[in-house]
Amino acid sequence: MNFLYRNRKRLLWTGAIVGGIYAVSKYIHYKIIEAEHERELEKTAKANAKKRFEQNQQDCALTILSLLPTLSEQIFVEYNVEAILAKLQERRHNNASKDENSKVTKYEMWGNMKLMSFSRTITSIYVVTLLSIFTYLQLNLLGRFIYLDSVTSFTQHESKEEIEGNEARGLSADVERKYLTFSWFLLNKGWKNLAEVVNVVVKENIENLSLKEGMTYSAVLEIVKKIRSDIDSRVEFSTFLLPAEGNEEEVLQKGGVQTESMDEKTKADLKKLLDETRDFLDSPDFTRVVSSCLEKSFETAFSQINPNFVAMVGASSSAEVGSTETSDAVAQVKTVAEIIPMVSRIAHLVINGLPNELVEKLKNHAELKAFSVIVYTGWEA
Repeated sequence: MNFLYRNRKRLLWTGAIVGGIYAVSKYIHYKIIEAEHERELEKTAKANAKKRFEQNQQDCALTILSLLPTLSEQIFVEYNVEAILAKLQERRHNNASKDENSKVTKYEMWGNMKLMSFSRTITSIYVVTLLSIFTYLQLNLLGRFIYLDSVTSFTQHESKEEIEGNEARGLSADVERKYLTFSWFLLNKGWKNLAEVVNVVVKENIENLSLKEGMTYSAVLEIVKKIRSDIDSRVEFSTFLLPAEGNEEEVLQKGGVQTESMDEKTKADLKKLLDETRDFLDSPDFTRVVSSCLEKSFETAFSQINPNFVAMVGASSSAEVGSTETSDAVAQVKTVAEIIPMVSRIAHLVINGLPNELVEKLKNHAELKAFSVIVYTGWEA
């Protein structure tokens, strides 16, 4: 007892220190558990965001493929190369008279087919590329809102409380449908405005190109490059994707939307989406991704005809299997008349190809992926 009395102050200090250490250790343990929980939630959120984003990109590619038949029907009617070819074949089979008037008509038909083949293919590449970029922009913008809605719902569930002023969804399904209706503009009007420019530029560049002139694959690419350069310098691509401000209601109506029944919230939400879309279309990121995607698209599309310009020489046609005799690829020259059907077929591959190599190449194109990430993660800006 005397020991306790004599050492009471020391014991009190020791007890306080031990108690303090225990309290601090409990607090530290609690904070460690809390930090681990937050890290786990953050890790889960990032994994969910990545999964949703990747699924969104798959949805974009499928949406583009579902819209291409609408383009195909219009473009192949507008540029009916096959009808001109059928008339030329009919003339040949019927042994048409070879008077001067007949010759002029024949050359005129070949001239028209030349212009139409190049115009159709170049228009198709431009339009499918723009449709792809616009679809990725639309669906990733919507995907961002949907993802943020899911995060908000999860946060509310975790905290078991409602955030004041928040609704179950930031955007209604009705607003999403109306927003997606704006693809109607490019599919039915924008592409025609672009085609008018393409027609003029193609005529300027190849109208005087002789049908008998020989060209290599590289020469074809140089002509296409010149045509592209002239087109790009004359257009503002965003004007083909959305109507001028103030004309939105007309597009909605032509797209099958009953605008009379739209309430104020729907109008406000739709305007918010369109304003943000226009901001992206006016951004340097959009300019950069259009240029990069067009480069990839033209490279992909015209590579389809490259094998027609390559001849294998150096190996005997009767060489036995396992022979060490090698062959070399030599660039061939084709006449413009031979090149016309090659170029014409590219449009079919670009619009009607299944699987569609162009759509697939764009889906995996780094610049378009980067643009999609910027749109999808816009809340971080």
